[in-house]
Amino acid sequence: MGLNKDNNFNYLNQLDKKGHGFSTPQNYFDGIEDDFHIKLSEEKLPLESGFTTPQNYLSSIEAKVLSKINVKKKSKVITFNTKTTHFISYIAAASILLFFGFKYFYSTIKPENVTFDAIEFSEVENWFENNNISNNELTANFTDLDIDENDFQVDIEDSNLEDYINSIDTTYLINEIN
Repeated sequence: MGLNKDNNFNYLNQLDKKGHGFSTPQNYFDGIEDDFHIKLSEEKLPLESGFTTPQNYLSSIEAKVLSKINVKKKSKVITFNTKTTHFISYIAAASILLFFGFKYFYSTIKPENVTFDAIEFSEVENWFENNNISNNELTANFTDLDIDENDFQVDIEDSNLEDYINSIDTTYLINEIN
């Protein structure tokens, strides 16, 4: 009897693996309740909208709207003469020219006021850095200058020189030498 049950169980499992021919898509029963309630609520709704338009409404609406609108009288329009408009444009052009003329002719920096003392050292330094001028070009332009050693002598006190040397990063200088 024990063998008979095992054989029956194995036989039934083999039949189940072959399939029974009926199947449902995945997640079929997940939203069935919601679908059922939506279907019931749709059946309760009326089939007609309940709104109607009166007969000949669209053909008579234009006449009704135009009868309610008050026709306004023409308002007075003031026009300028062409002479006046030309005169205004000439005044505007002249005022613009005067503004730029005063700005150009009466600027605060005049060529007579520009001296080497007015130019800052940082501006000259920036000009040399940005224009890539070599030492050869500078010496070619300044061949007729007489340079005296006294022009380069500067009185520096020993204490100031010592403070400067102590403040210098020596690793930078060593790297420059190598």
